[in-house]
Amino acid sequence: MDPMDNLCARLSAFEHQTETLTHHTRTVEQRPRWWRGLACGVGVLSLLSLALPSGKAADTERRIYTSSSTAVSSGISRVARSFG
Repeated sequence: MDPMDNLCARLSAFEHQTETLTHHTRTVEQRPRWWRGLACGVGVLSLLSLALPSGKAADTERRIYTSSSTAVSSGISRVARSFG
């Protein structure tokens, strides 16, 4: 091999290595974006799941209070009718 062929072979190998490194760098840069998106999605879902049970608990408490007050008032009506 003459020196010019040797230089062309080395430059070709260096060019290939540089392209591979560039591709790897892009992949590494995209990973944090992917993880960040996943973490934000999990955060939003967890906040929504925390908000839903508290809303249902308040709704259930309201229903219990309404149904118990209705039961008490109907019971008072029955007692009043029995005396009247």
